[in-house]
Amino acid sequence: MTSKLYVTNLQNWQTNGKCTVHRISNRDSHINQNPGYTIGGQILGQSNETRDLGIIIDNKLNFNSHVSAVAHKAHVRASLILRTFVSRDIDILTKAFTTYVRPILEYCTPVWSPPYFL
Repeated sequence: MTSKLYVTNLQNWQTNGKCTVHRISNRDSHINQNPGYTIGGQILGQSNETRDLGIIIDNKLNFNSHVSAVAHKAHVRASLILRTFVSRDIDILTKAFTTYVRPILEYCTPVWSPPYFL
């Protein structure tokens, strides 16, 4: 089944009152290489990257911007921990990093870096 047929079926489903289509901002819309698709008279916008379940992927299926965003967020959180905690006890800092920084770095890692999990 072609993409046009999928969009046509979705539009038919919408016109029968079973679905409503809301306007999505350009950045958060799904990657669309063909600007000719419309649903309910609204043209689906193009986007160079999209975020789905917290994972940023671009139109070339690269995760470079996602890795940069995750590294920046983890760096900010680690800096906050080091500024906030007065104690430099290694056990306390290890627990803080394990609790607050590591989940940021490990979220959905098999999706954007699968060779490390084979």
